[in-house]
Amino acid sequence: MNFEKILIEKNEGAINGELHQLQAKKEYFQNYVNKVVALGISLEENDLALMFENPKAYITEKLTAGENMQVGNLKLNKEKLFDLIEKPAGTTELIESVEKDLQDKGAREFNIWHVECFKIIKNLVVVNPEHLDHINTRFSLFIENENQKQAFEKLQGITKLINEINKLDGKKVSSDTDLDDLIKKSDNGFVVNAKAIQFFK
Repeated sequence: MNFEKILIEKNEGAINGELHQLQAKKEYFQNYVNKVVALGISLEENDLALMFENPKAYITEKLTAGENMQVGNLKLNKEKLFDLIEKPAGTTELIESVEKDLQDKGAREFNIWHVECFKIIKNLVVVNPEHLDHINTRFSLFIENENQKQAFEKLQGITKLINEINKLDGKKVSSDTDLDDLIKKSDNGFVVNAKAIQFFK
């Protein structure tokens, strides 16, 4: 029987920081989606990667609804076909803009290389659910087996006892406490250091 992982800690600050960094990239891609929509083209959820892989072939595929064109027995590739078909105003400018970004080191590294982190839902760019899961998992801690589960439960028991000790009138246990003042090693493990009683009134 497989052990079902148990979430014990999530770093919300780090997660929100990652999502904040994605916001500028999301706006970058949304700007291009808006330009494609303005051409009267319908987008599908995974179109971003196709657009930045080969913008001319992508736009041609959309404008021709995926149909191929032949001259005699020769089948025209998408880029050749692009030069022959009628295109909405703004098409050339859009493609030139994408191609310019593809040549720009900053645009590639900051935005384009992260294209797989996003998808399109009803013409809106959103963070890919798989990437969201990756971020959440990266900044979370899980109990992954029965041994870890038992260890964690016993550690919880220790912290409960420490908190109860700290309510007593006397020495407080902290991260700076020398545990040798409270417990000592014996042949059978650890036992209470009898002298510890002196710390409590």
